[in-house]
Amino acid sequence: MEMIGRPHRPRSPRTLNETGSQAASTRRGPRPGAAVPVPGWLPGGRLDDPRPRAPDRPAVPGRLALQGEAPSDAGGDVRGTVRAQAGRGYGEMRMPQPDVVKLKICMAGEGAVGKTSLIRRYVLDQYDDRYVATLGTKITKKSVTVANPFGPDLLQADVILWDIMGTSTVRELLKEAYYHGAQGILAVADLTRRDTLIALDEWARSIRSVAGDIPTFGVANKADLEKDRALPAAEVEAFFRQRAWPWSYASAKTGAGVDETFVRLVNHVLSNRV
Repeated sequence: MEMIGRPHRPRSPRTLNETGSQAASTRRGPRPGAAVPVPGWLPGGRLDDPRPRAPDRPAVPGRLALQGEAPSDAGGDVRGTVRAQAGRGYGEMRMPQPDVVKLKICMAGEGAVGKTSLIRRYVLDQYDDRYVATLGTKITKKSVTVANPFGPDLLQADVILWDIMGTSTVRELLKEAYYHGAQGILAVADLTRRDTLIALDEWARSIRSVAGDIPTFGVANKADLEKDRALPAAEVEAFFRQRAWPWSYASAKTGAGVDETFVRLVNHVLSNRV
């Protein structure tokens, strides 16, 4: 049977070699100097996009852009940026946190003048008529927010109150352990016992022999016992004025003057830290 059509012409070896070389060349990659096609989805848009392309912004050392934030031309610390972004919320405003200071305050005064009762009233707003002598020392902490005497900011004062047994023997025996690192003294006198006011000199001397010349604040306690008062106001005020100690009157039983005493104490210590 006769076949009608285009006669078969076998390819020459040269044509096959050239075809194979071209295929191999394609698999290995473009020849040096050859043009490389760029896909249109690369950053910057399509190559045939007629719209002008914004110039790249230069990178700034030490500055990382957060997700959803455009890079900034101004340098800065990335930690501050992260903190600022982390604190933001929808409809939320974060107030600045006050600085924190720790104040060790030693309570000074004879037994039964009301040192423990003043602390209990100030910290817990409680009072107990029963007298229980403090054995050794008792440590109580209360945090208060006060104005910074050296600037416009607020301060959080962690007031650590050391209530020490009111006997001279314990005071002298353990004063190195009790008074080391103290930053202030609250000297407590009992208005119904004159000797408790005079004894404050020895208490202040003992504490300062260890802690240095730290601020001292005086308080005349049991101001509610008018009929039993043994110390006239003139004598109390003259005593504290001569020593340049600020002072106040208070009653741990009624609570009168207690908060004011401790607030003034903290402010006095902060204003005169040594």
